[in-house]
Amino acid sequence: MDLPFAQKRWVESTGVDKIQTASDHREASFGKSYGLLIKELRLLARAVIVVDKTGKIAYQEIVKEITDEPDYGPAIEAAKSAM
Repeated sequence: MDLPFAQKRWVESTGVDKIQTASDHREASFGKSYGLLIKELRLLARAVIVVDKTGKIAYQEIVKEITDEPDYGPAIEAAKSAM
C-alpha cells in the first residue's frame, strides 16, 4: 500500500538493484484478490508470495502480526526452486 515514491526511496536506501516494485495504494485490488487487505487500517498483511514460471504460487507465508517479519529462508529456497 506504500506510494510509489516511498517504494523508490526504500529501493535507493537499501541498494537493492534487482527488484520491481508495485503499489496497491489506489484500488487495493492485489490485497483483495489475495486476502491480504486489512480494511480497517487500509494496509496489507505482511506476506511473502513466490510465484513460479507458470504463474502458480510456489510458496506463501502470511505473518500473523504485521510488526513481525516473515521467515525469509523458506521463501528464498522456494524462489530458487521456482527459477
